[in-house]
Amino acid sequence: MALGNNGFNVIGALFLSQFRLGFIVFGIFTFAGVLIATLIVHEPSNLDETSTKKKEKFSLKNVKLIFPSW
Repeated sequence: MALGNNGFNVIGALFLSQFRLGFIVFGIFTFAGVLIATLIVHEPSNLDETSTKKKEKFSLKNVKLIFPSW
């Protein structure tokens, strides 16, 4: 976090005169970050799970509970 907050400000300042190159470098960083994040955070599929929770019926009385009564 400390590197990102301070270090990338300095790297961004290097590209002030070269916007197109700065966007390309930022795109590469973003693409690499997305790939790393998807590899690190891999959750198992839950397609075969069944839900035991019953669905509540919609009524205007439930909507009334959202707003405070004074």
